Amino acid sequence: MIFVDATSSSKSPLNTGVQRVVRSLFAALARHAGVPVEPLIWNDLLGSYCVLSRREHRFLTDAFAEGRHASAKPERAANPWPWSKMTRHLGQRRRRIDLAARLREGDLLFVPEIFQDRRVALLTGLEGLAQGRRIAVFHDTIAYRRPELSPPGRARNFAAYLDSLATFDEVIAVSEFSSEDLAAVWRERGIKPRAQLSARSLCVERSEGRPLPGVSALSRRVLCVSTLEPRKNHLSLLAACESLWRAGVLFQLELIGRATPGHGERVAAEVARLRGAGHAVEWRLHVDDTTLMEAYAACRFTVFPSFIEGFGLPILESVWRGRPCVCANFGAMAEVAREGGCETTDVRDVDQLASSMRRLLDDDTRLDELARAAVARVFPTWDDYAQWLLGRV
Repeated sequence: MIFVDATSSSKSPLNTGVQRVVRSLFAALARHAGVPVEPLIWNDLLGSYCVLSRREHRFLTDAFAEGRHASAKPERAANPWPWSKMTRHLGQRRRRIDLAARLREGDLLFVPEIFQDRRVALLTGLEGLAQGRRIAVFHDTIAYRRPELSPPGRARNFAAYLDSLATFDEVIAVSEFSSEDLAAVWRERGIKPRAQLSARSLCVERSEGRPLPGVSALSRRVLCVSTLEPRKNHLSLLAACESLWRAGVLFQLELIGRATPGHGERVAAEVARLRGAGHAVEWRLHVDDTTLMEAYAACRFTVFPSFIEGFGLPILESVWRGRPCVCANFGAMAEVAREGGCETTDVRDVDQLASSMRRLLDDDTRLDELARAAVARVFPTWDDYAQWLLGRV
């Protein structure tokens, strides 16, 4: 039996990086496990995991099945009515389980999401109490290292989460950068981990679904896929674009991603100002996968201006689709970019970011060179990841 903590991914159609990873991994495990794969959702008021309802299972397996499309705050779709939370709570009360009692020898508890609530105590307490193996996916230490760059509340209890990971049997970091950073945090905090720590890159969907390459030199559309939060660096991107527009460079900028409280409003206001000045910029909010794939297909290249990540999934998704990506030349982003298909730069510097974008807007030869390098890359799939993971149980 494999139990998968899919809490965030089964609450709503929110489909940012972590949720995309969890949904893809759950689907791949279900295809290859050969044993039941049970997704679970955590209820913090009950202090218990619960079996998913039919609606929660739809959020996990087909986030947009109920026609939810563009939205600034997709997580609100789970609570459309004042009584929604209470109804969900009562339903979960009937579906709660005693996880420690359910785990048996040979079972796996797989935790690919971040947990900062009462799960910290429960999952830490499973060490030596429950049978089976416990494996977690680790994403990044950003809320611990740079809490000022994280949405309100993200840093709460994050240190306890990092400590709890050390009690697992194994922790799989999403990048070498992230693995080294977690090991450093444990050393700084005096933690002697029980967990075996390794790194494995995030993946793409099954290869037969890979879109055909071929960037049109006629396209003047630039795409940025990223949540509107401080570390994603949208304000620098918009400043770089404004400098290019003022210099007479013609292109359209398309932003896709949900807003976060406070900072999202700042980015939206800057987009509105630029549009009011006659510049070609559009924010398409949080969209479904079909719309996202169409946006990748229509763009000349993508920009991922984030300056701190545990991985940088939009870089990988862009290059997989044969679209070069302008991204950071440092940290986890440089690790994702190093096999080709990317124009790396110091995204913290507006002038350097603008220069890199202009190069791909003006130089069709360079654009084609990067597109060819992108198409030549060989990517692991989520099926590969699932089969590798199953071999460790």
